[in-house]
Amino acid sequence: MVGSVAALAAPFAVEAQPTGRVWRVGYLGDGSPASRKSINLDPFLEGLRDLGYVEGQNVVIETRWSDGRNERLAGLATDLVRQNVDVIVTHGLPAARAAKNATTTIPIVVAVIADIMGTGIVASLARPGGNVTGMADEVLDLGKKEVELLRQMLPSLKRVGVMWNRTSPTAGKIAEQSSVAARESGLQVIPLEVQSIEGLDAAVESAAKARLGGVIVVHDPLMVNNRVRVAQALLRADQVIE
Repeated sequence: MVGSVAALAAPFAVEAQPTGRVWRVGYLGDGSPASRKSINLDPFLEGLRDLGYVEGQNVVIETRWSDGRNERLAGLATDLVRQNVDVIVTHGLPAARAAKNATTTIPIVVAVIADIMGTGIVASLARPGGNVTGMADEVLDLGKKEVELLRQMLPSLKRVGVMWNRTSPTAGKIAEQSSVAARESGLQVIPLEVQSIEGLDAAVESAAKARLGGVIVVHDPLMVNNRVRVAQALLRADQVIE
């Protein structure tokens, strides 16, 4: 899914070049290294190197991963605060919320989060306030466009599934908007709720039984961390999906 991305005004000064000080950066990963390191942490480290910050020389990275267990995020964020890091970098709503709850003084940079204002992480895009800044992934308005794309690719489309993680408030909002857009275009919508990756097979089975013409998968950490498994499961069911 491709969303429009808006940068938040930074509430704190950003160093443009290394100053001789060794900076301590806390990285709070909302998944596992196997699923997220190459797409989240590695590009971040590359960006630091481009600015002259080299791990082990003038910057130390304190990395903590939740391994997909959101209940661990609060403790991991608190641990980073105890390490007295200069900044916390994270990704997504659960991790951003955990970091925000852990400190009101250490700057927090969130690398893409959906509905950042609606979830209360910042006050506004122009004036986020507090100690949180980052990027806003404005995906809430994409439901209509996704349906339009499906219509273009599948003119005879009649039934579409909307798969989302029901434990994610943001994913629920996106799923509802996608469902409304699909119904307004005359499509029958089949909800495919997933509470954990273990429930994926049941959701795919429901998609197969409903003989859907397509499935919209709402992205959130659960779906992104298991994106290959989700895609493979839906492809395996393709022989019974119209």
